[in-house]
Amino acid sequence: MLAGFIILFVVAMSIFPKKFNRYLVPVFPSVNILAAAGLVWGAERATQRATDCATRYATDCTTRHATDCTTQGRSQRQPGVFGAVALLSAAALVNAAWWHPYGICAFNQVLGGAQKGAQTFAVGWGEGLEQVAAWLNHQPDITDVLVISHMITSLNPFLREGARAAFPDEGRLREGAGYVVTYLYQVQGGRPPPPFDQFYGQRVPLHTVTIHGVDYAWVYAAPPPVAHQMNAQFGEAISLYGADQDGPARRGQPLRFRLVWTTRAAPISDYWIFVHLVRDGDDRNDDRQRYVQTDQPYPTRTWEPGRFVSTEVLLPLPADLPPGNYQVVMGLYEQQSGLRLPVTSAEPGREWLPGSDRLLLTRLLVE
Repeated sequence: MLAGFIILFVVAMSIFPKKFNRYLVPVFPSVNILAAAGLVWGAERATQRATDCATRYATDCTTRHATDCTTQGRSQRQPGVFGAVALLSAAALVNAAWWHPYGICAFNQVLGGAQKGAQTFAVGWGEGLEQVAAWLNHQPDITDVLVISHMITSLNPFLREGARAAFPDEGRLREGAGYVVTYLYQVQGGRPPPPFDQFYGQRVPLHTVTIHGVDYAWVYAAPPPVAHQMNAQFGEAISLYGADQDGPARRGQPLRFRLVWTTRAAPISDYWIFVHLVRDGDDRNDDRQRYVQTDQPYPTRTWEPGRFVSTEVLLPLPADLPPGNYQVVMGLYEQQSGLRLPVTSAEPGREWLPGSDRLLLTRLLVE
């Protein structure tokens, strides 16, 4: 009857498209009772078999040594029965300790274990979020920013005092967001909902929580607000996320830009940035027509993948700069060789003159 209940219940629950592993919890008491009954039955049968063997062994002995032989036969066989039961019990305890403290992540190792289970069932009920919080609590700015997550009821209790997790604002990052946490159940059905789709599979996570070979949570850096989002790629690792311009262009005053960078991998060397002021409409590709130029070094090798780095660059405008329309173009290069990093941009028209490895930062009108 217990076996019939288990089979019927599992088959019935498998009909529905929503297959949460917790839906199978009612069958486990019956499974445990059957397992206990099976162990007792097996031990009793093994003991009876050992006794029968000992009796036959004793019959073959001489009458004078029959009692000693019976005792000897039992003593040789019964320890094997109890040893097998003890070994099985020890294996069960080791298996329980192996999954601890994430027993809810446990799946039959013979059938593929946790990784196969995560591919078959909808999993993820908050396990691993204490590890996410532990990592976040070590970030120096965690009390100054928000953590955007769909699991705030499970995450907030583990965050240190002053830190807070919040839901996104109608599919957008909230003001003051510093970190974004994507959880496993959000991606099992495909692309996660906004704004998490901007991060998962698109950006490098700062931290990943893995439980028994399955990635459960990804922590991303939220980008700072910028006036102009660019998403331009320099080489294979460095990206310019966006830029701000501080005030209008005036002759005799420096023009200040704030540039926001991110990297997919640690750059192999430190690069220099160049910023040129050129006449709008100048189609030369040899860089000879520059009204203003500035260069400065960047410690790009220290940039952590997945982090956003804000830098400033000043472009001095001469007092005698002729009026007209200008373009501000920029790029990165190696100081020793002078070779520029190739530039690609997701925004059409930003790559100023194909093959020149320069990016159009902005256009200026000088009156």
